[in-house]
Amino acid sequence: MSDELLEWIQVASILIATISAIASWRAVKLATKQLRLNEDEKMLKIKPFFRIESIHRLQDGYFLEIKSVGHPFYYIKNVEFTGEGVKIKDQFNGEVGKDKETRRDSLVINTKVEDDSNTSGVFIMTVLDIEGNEYLQQTPVFDIENGEIKNGLKIHKQYFRDV
Repeated sequence: MSDELLEWIQVASILIATISAIASWRAVKLATKQLRLNEDEKMLKIKPFFRIESIHRLQDGYFLEIKSVGHPFYYIKNVEFTGEGVKIKDQFNGEVGKDKETRRDSLVINTKVEDDSNTSGVFIMTVLDIEGNEYLQQTPVFDIENGEIKNGLKIHKQYFRDV
């Protein structure tokens, strides 16, 4: 074989190796991107989402019923209110309803509101999902004047948002 033919064969080999390297690099990039997308989709599937189901007036505060509309397994680590004059008395998961037909599982937040409280704020929940991932979620803004929620109709059935 002539030297010229051998040189062309070497050039072709180098081109084929280069194209193979570029193709494998592209395949690795696509696989990495797909893994990230799968992880994001998984997080959305297991992430709990919450909605204000109902707000009930108590003698010294309010009873908020919160419904999980996302993944059913979660743990509420902490609940706090950002405004002044509102204290969280208790929070718990339990059944809410008067009889067997209307009972449902809900998260309950029991608050104490000072009679002269004039404030705005949100409830912020620290939530753990089934894998132990921590999320901060908050309600829409509660406007309180003289101890009364003034925008209750606007926030009823509203969803929590990520902080």
